[in-house]
Amino acid sequence: MTAQQAGHVLWSPDPIRQRHADHLLEDILGLPEDAPRVELRDGVMIEVPSPTLEHQNIGNLLWLWFRQNAPEEFEAGTAIGVAVRIPHFWRTEQDPVHVYAYDLVNGRYEPAGDADTELVLSAPFETKLPILDITP
Repeated sequence: MTAQQAGHVLWSPDPIRQRHADHLLEDILGLPEDAPRVELRDGVMIEVPSPTLEHQNIGNLLWLWFRQNAPEEFEAGTAIGVAVRIPHFWRTEQDPVHVYAYDLVNGRYEPAGDADTELVLSAPFETKLPILDITP
């Protein structure tokens, strides 16, 4: 059960603009404070839920692994804003923990590898990530 002020309407994307798929970055940046978390995909605003505690734990362990193992010129980040171009993108799934790696090639993400035991990659640096190191 939720409570809200009488007469308060929850924000949602404009249905006409959603059909036209013409939302821009400026639309995301101008959202009201009470707007849900959204991503912009091909001009459409997609509402995304907050990550679960277990997913956050995996992400935090992965961030720590990067801090301890990545060369100094690399910096790991979490919850990066939509305006950032990301050349190497990793997606984690849970139950069981599985990591999918992608590289940005000619403006599109292409699979670079995936693993549920040890992720081995050559870019952006030589990586051998034991999945148990990021499993809570």
